[in-house]
Amino acid sequence: MTTAKLRQNDFELIVAADADGTAAGQLYMDDGETLDTPHRWLDFNFYQRSLWIDQRSGTYAISRPLAKLVLLGVHGVRDVFVNGVMATCAISASRTSTVITGLSIDLNRKSRVTFA
Repeated sequence: MTTAKLRQNDFELIVAADADGTAAGQLYMDDGETLDTPHRWLDFNFYQRSLWIDQRSGTYAISRPLAKLVLLGVHGVRDVFVNGVMATCAISASRTSTVITGLSIDLNRKSRVTFA
């Protein structure tokens, strides 16, 4: 898939929680075309059944939302809250994972996604 094609799709994030129920990762974004361009670094931290999305640096505007979360090793999710507000989304669960679709999380802002 090309960078241009990728930028037309909403984001999906897979969270693979360890035995302690934690996970961490990072995302670097820029325009993918020029050398001296705005960028954005994001930090993702999952712990205590919450996903924290923090802006590390940069001003690059991410145009597509985070629309889907796959939580590996997390089960029993009935409700999802984004920054304290219950999200309208679909939740599909198995014994070992949870898939959440229909989200619209702005990746240009700091967010907390809580799973109850």
